[in-house]
Amino acid sequence: MPQQQHLENINPISFRELVRTLGPGIMAASAAIGGSHLVSSTQAGALFGFALVGFILLINFMKYPFFRAGPTWTMATGDELIAGYAKLGRGWVWLVWALMAYGGFTSTAACCVFSAGILHYMFPVIPMPVCSVLVMVSCAAVIMIGRFKLLSEVSKLLVALLSFVTVLAVAILLCSVNGDGVSYLAAASSRPAVSPWNLAGLGFLVMLTGWMPCPLDITLIQSSWIRRQKSLMPVSRAGAFFDFNTGFIVTALLAAVFCVLGALVMFGAYQKPIMQGGGFTSQLIDLYAASIGRWSIPFMSLMAFACIWGSTVTVMDGYARVCAVAQLYLKGNPNGDYRPGMNFWIAFEFLAGLALIFFFKNEMIALLKFAMICAFCTTPILAAVNFHLMTGNFLPKEWRYGQVLKVWGWAGLIFLFGFLGVFLAWFSGLLH
Repeated sequence: MPQQQHLENINPISFRELVRTLGPGIMAASAAIGGSHLVSSTQAGALFGFALVGFILLINFMKYPFFRAGPTWTMATGDELIAGYAKLGRGWVWLVWALMAYGGFTSTAACCVFSAGILHYMFPVIPMPVCSVLVMVSCAAVIMIGRFKLLSEVSKLLVALLSFVTVLAVAILLCSVNGDGVSYLAAASSRPAVSPWNLAGLGFLVMLTGWMPCPLDITLIQSSWIRRQKSLMPVSRAGAFFDFNTGFIVTALLAAVFCVLGALVMFGAYQKPIMQGGGFTSQLIDLYAASIGRWSIPFMSLMAFACIWGSTVTVMDGYARVCAVAQLYLKGNPNGDYRPGMNFWIAFEFLAGLALIFFFKNEMIALLKFAMICAFCTTPILAAVNFHLMTGNFLPKEWRYGQVLKVWGWAGLIFLFGFLGVFLAWFSGLLH
């Protein structure tokens, strides 16, 4: 890395400049909120009360060193994270290409069917399959137009607005009483505890971990977004990590807030999440209506749709972008034009995603479960590779992880691989 670039990266910059740099980290937050927060975090609260709030924060904490690899690599080298995988050998690029190709259409389909479910909730006259097609077409159109800067700005607005409204809803509920004259907090706290720490709850814990805060392959996508951002504007080291840390902390805290929201309204009222069809969509909107008022239903429906639709766009864009770059590395031309390949992968995600949606017959929860379990199984492998790149001799010394992040990373790997081992033992029948 040139010395001049290094000096620019360490010079202090104003808070205004830091805010201006916000983009890829917030886009990653937008992608995270789409499934793991609105669905799995809320269901965690509805099923188990406050029992999983600490576990949700622990998952985010343990994964932090591995997600940090995306901005670290790109800021240190100017290349995308996949270049680091290429340094480990061609086989690792093939692995990334396969995982991103597979994760691209499964994650896109999962986000698409969720946003389509909200669209169908707002306009019941439109059949659910048509809603899914409309969402896919609109997302693909936005990406093909190439409005990266617009997508970044919209993501900031949606994340900020949904964060504010969700925190406000929880704050109101903590000071309110339900229809029986009992406070929401007292109702949720007085209900007999439901423990998730058993084999019956293992499947849910796996899904929760897989997409919390989002699939780990987002690190490759975020790295690609940062490189794209750097081509449009100057990005300092401080700005890049401010963007990353802001997005990551917001997603972690929001995950806990959504869990509390589900606990206060649904767990305290002995209301179980509807796991079939689009029933959970109406339950989700009712969470906000319970605190803010019935008048908020149209507003919250539109906001939830916009947020999940934005998640679908970012997921479709990111996976297609990384797949196209991976192809260039496999062809031995990493500096080539990725755009033709990206167009192909967008079309692939469009067609394969719709095929998967119709295979699952637009069952939102079933499709999200499938995507989350797939993400859980690949997370430890990607975490190990990212950690190896951050601690080996692949980066200049000043960019490598220090002792704290090394210990933090080893603890995270033990957590992830240990949890994966328990799941595989349970899945194979060794645990009963």
